[in-house]
Amino acid sequence: MNRWKIVPAILGLALLQISCAVRGHVGVEVPLPPPPVVEFVEPEPPFVGGVWVGGRWVWHAERGRYEWHHGHWRQ
Repeated sequence: MNRWKIVPAILGLALLQISCAVRGHVGVEVPLPPPPVVEFVEPEPPFVGGVWVGGRWVWHAERGRYEWHHGHWRQ
């Protein structure tokens, strides 16, 4: 009989342990603003219906600097 009283208590404690989730937060701090946008004249589309996606500066934390990602054509 006592075993059946212990089972709900153990299940209740297990449920409490499961509900205690730990959350982590990772942030990236960029020390300076990006350089000015690179002015670029769109080339002619290489295919019909192409859409130009402009380039942008991307921060690379491991390198500690911005790098320019060139624009490209999308269908």
